[in-house]
Amino acid sequence: QAGPAQHPQCRDPLFETHWGGKNDIQTLTNYPHVKTNLKMCPAFNQKASCCHQTFETEQTKYFTFWRMAFEEIFLRVNAHREAVVAALPKDPIPVADREQYEVAVESF
Repeated sequence: QAGPAQHPQCRDPLFETHWGGKNDIQTLTNYPHVKTNLKMCPAFNQKASCCHQTFETEQTKYFTFWRMAFEEIFLRVNAHREAVVAALPKDPIPVADREQYEVAVESF
């Protein structure tokens, strides 16, 4: 007869900071449990998982941080692209130069 695992099963290295035994941040459970109240990860409702609803607030905090960080990067990249386009000469460009420019813009 198989017994419970002798070590915690919820030790995903991606969430090492959130392994159990801490009081200052939300942690994962030590063993998978069936949950029905997950809002951020509804696909895991009715399935054994290491996440619980209080951990979802921690996920939301970091998701929001990284979403804003990437959004700022994309805005800067777009502003740079627009500056490059605005710097193009207004006179007709030779065909070879134009083709090189279009290849560079497409790869950017």
